[in-house]
Amino acid sequence: MHFFLEGEKQVGKSTLVSKVLKNITTSYGGILSVSELNGVVRKVYLRSLTGEEEKTLCGICTNHHVTEKKPEVFDSLGVKLLQEAEDKHIIVIDEIGNMESDAHRYSAYIESLISSSDMVVFGVLQKMARTELAEKIRSSANVEMIEVTEENRDSLVEVLTKALNEAK
Repeated sequence: MHFFLEGEKQVGKSTLVSKVLKNITTSYGGILSVSELNGVVRKVYLRSLTGEEEKTLCGICTNHHVTEKKPEVFDSLGVKLLQEAEDKHIIVIDEIGNMESDAHRYSAYIESLISSSDMVVFGVLQKMARTELAEKIRSSANVEMIEVTEENRDSLVEVLTKALNEAK
């Protein structure tokens, strides 16, 4: 089974992922999206969850809308980082949204991961994402979608830690 978090912007989905990973007793690796906000412009970067590589610009949002996306970064660096995490028990993908819509190799790779039961995928899916990949994740029988709210985010740490530690 795979687990994807979904919720409103700034509700604490990525913070929840970080808290859960601190309590995981099994191996994990994957991708982290890092944002830098400057006024109304948000630059989005991809980097390894372990932080061993420099972050790489993968897109720019202005006023909450994608104004520039770099699918080649997802298709090269994104796929590479996911492949490097394949020997781990849990693959983390934080996060998937609209920016990846033209990254066909990356999207296909994630689709193959969620079709597999060889590892567990623990990810964040933007609630507003309406891409083919996002819809495939939401509709997959292999994926448990978990709504994160201000009311449940703290209690989800223990629930998700237990589920991920026990997942096969």
